[in-house]
Amino acid sequence: MAALANAWDSPEPNEADEFKLVRVQGAVESLRQWSIFDGVSTAFTQFIIAFTIGTAGIGLAIVLAASQFDSSPAIKEPTAVIVKFNDAGGAQFTQRTGCSDPSATTFLAVGGTWQQPTLAMSGPGCRFGVRWAPRPDNVEIRPKTQS
Repeated sequence: MAALANAWDSPEPNEADEFKLVRVQGAVESLRQWSIFDGVSTAFTQFIIAFTIGTAGIGLAIVLAASQFDSSPAIKEPTAVIVKFNDAGGAQFTQRTGCSDPSATTFLAVGGTWQQPTLAMSGPGCRFGVRWAPRPDNVEIRPKTQS
């Protein structure tokens, strides 16, 4: 190795040094190519891992998004319903419809789905022909049973 270092460092190598340089040139070229391959291989492996994780994340997002769609049955005809409000739902109901007494108001589910219905109502203070689509987390809506 010392002789090779001297041969590379000297400005004009002699015949013996040239023979050593020719012999080592193939090995050095192979090491250089291996180094390039190793660098590309590492980058490609990192890309494959990132691509796989990204693809799995997109697939999971699609599955979760599909589960968020409203799959409850549609309301096909007006149906009398019972509506129970939480505090936020009661305030929203009064503000959007003008109805002053929810307990004296008659509710009909006239559109949408049972998970997110559109309600028509009549009662004290309600604006004429008012319709309201409540947020599902603010109210509980059940069809009235006929007895």
